[in-house]
Amino acid sequence: MKIKMRHAYAGPRGTFPPGSVIDVPDVEAAQLIAGHYADKAAKDAPETAQKPRGERATARTAQPRTASAPQPHQPGGAKAAAAEDKKA
Repeated sequence: MKIKMRHAYAGPRGTFPPGSVIDVPDVEAAQLIAGHYADKAAKDAPETAQKPRGERATARTAQPRTASAPQPHQPGGAKAAAAEDKKA
């Protein structure tokens, strides 16, 4: 059954923006219409959804994660204060 989407829809067939006319099984169409996500489209309405182009290689190469180098303690910090306390 052809339906016209009221809202964005994503599923195994792809992602469809509002206003897309798509052909789906009758059971799925009935559920989408009952949930007010779509309206029944005219039988002669052309499908506006684009067909998937197939798989594309989009894998990213792993980038090594590096932590920033530890910063040296500032003079006069907590360690210096503790050392001063031990001297006294």
